[in-house]
Amino acid sequence: MQTARSADGSLGSHLTWRNRPCLGPPRDRGTDRRQRKSRPRRPVPVPRPQKESGQPVHPGVLGKVDLRTYRTRLPILFGAISLALIGLDAYFWYWSPDRVVVQHTGAPIWPYRIPSLVLLTVNAPAFAAAGPLRWIVGQQEFWLHFISRLPFVVLWWYCVGRRLDLGLVPASWLRQPRVLALFPAFLGAALAYAGLATLAAAAGWWSEWGQSLWSQQALLLLEYVVPALWWFALAGWLGLAAERIWARSSG
Repeated sequence: MQTARSADGSLGSHLTWRNRPCLGPPRDRGTDRRQRKSRPRRPVPVPRPQKESGQPVHPGVLGKVDLRTYRTRLPILFGAISLALIGLDAYFWYWSPDRVVVQHTGAPIWPYRIPSLVLLTVNAPAFAAAGPLRWIVGQQEFWLHFISRLPFVVLWWYCVGRRLDLGLVPASWLRQPRVLALFPAFLGAALAYAGLATLAAAAGWWSEWGQSLWSQQALLLLEYVVPALWWFALAGWLGLAAERIWARSSG
């Protein structure tokens, strides 16, 4: 292989680019710098917000609507069911052939009172949370009464779906001081007492007015039994939250 010869005729110690075609001609360092500066820079990835379970979520206030999550399915499902029950109750009250009997002598239990009965029992926590509206808006027509509670129904089932998606106990609660575990514990005890009081009221009502368990009048027990089950379920959830806060809190 040929080597470069210096001005005095001695052999140089480096190879010329002509003898090493793979190296190519010498590069202009100034041109290389200008080319590097003109190249578009790759964007720096921005960390996306995290859910309580550690999975990334869509940025924004509402985020991307995902129909696969319970917090999207449950409000849509129970909101639509509640709206249909309100419409059916309005039909029985205003447009059914027996509307005169319903308005003046009282609605029979079957089938006229079933829509409102199912609506009140399935969404009992939402209607309990909307109780202060009675003093704000006063007495209303029954369908206005139900329509004004519909946003509470949607919000309630959104909260239920969110807890099913992200875990029964929020991760932020587990980082709170131990003393805060007393708050869900006392609230759960109050709800358990409310459930027992509701069952006691149901027993008192049935002992005075009840007939046979196979009669239509037994359906009115749902107004007491189903809300009592809701209070017991919420009391158990708050008791679980209190136990986990006490066990995993930092101090």
